Amino acid sequence: MKKDFIIGWFAENSTLSREELEKDLTINYLESGVIDSFGFLDLISACEEKLGITFNDDDFSDDRIFTIAGLIDIITEK
Repeated sequence: MKKDFIIGWFAENSTLSREELEKDLTINYLESGVIDSFGFLDLISACEEKLGITFNDDDFSDDRIFTIAGLIDIITEK
């Protein structure tokens, strides 16, 4: 469910399709321009609301948060 939600969010809020996103879950979505910093804030808010989690300062200093695979890992650890 987490993976489907995250990929679905990106498919709806970026120019990439679900298929394109699933090809490489390790790209840095900010550096590659998939979303911008405002999109990142929207993504975090959507994850917290939909998945019932809260991100903390340690999560934001973890570079994994900037890839889809890493974000899924962080969420799974919560």
